[in-house]
Amino acid sequence: MWHPRQFRDFLCKVKGVEALSDLAKIDSIYGNSLRAGEDDDEICEIKFYLLDGRETFDRRVRVSNRKRAYDWQERNNGYVVRYPQTINDFCREAAYMRNCLLGYVDAFVTNATTIMFMRKNDDVNAPFITLEIYDGELTQAYHRFNNDCTSDEAKWIQGYCSRHGIGCSKFYFNREIDLAE
Repeated sequence: MWHPRQFRDFLCKVKGVEALSDLAKIDSIYGNSLRAGEDDDEICEIKFYLLDGRETFDRRVRVSNRKRAYDWQERNNGYVVRYPQTINDFCREAAYMRNCLLGYVDAFVTNATTIMFMRKNDDVNAPFITLEIYDGELTQAYHRFNNDCTSDEAKWIQGYCSRHGIGCSKFYFNREIDLAE
């Protein structure tokens, strides 16, 4: 038995990968962040969400967000934290950040996990740090390429978690130091 995501990936490979230019017409971040030949699976998956299922996934994102704690979104001390508002928000973040975020679409829209975007106040549309909160605990907070946060960013995120009753004691903000033996 296949997981729906595995089946979508299989169908993408069978159909072949269309030109990246279709995505670049939607948003230049796709053309700047993805490379045909290297990122074909991700390109195909993003096309599935944006070209084949955009209306459906936008609706699922909106419905999902209505079930989330609205006050977890905030603007404070130079940063903005917000939920993805559309499937394009989600895909843009995944393409730029070069992480496994697309693997969380189904979990996000079914409210099995919470994904939030942390931005700098001066450019709220530019991906900066992606947060995952699962079962009331911060499980991920990473920059592009899953790079760790700086100590100042970690302190801000810890304060954010404290303000909203989100646990973060199990998250390693600096894996090199926290996991050293």
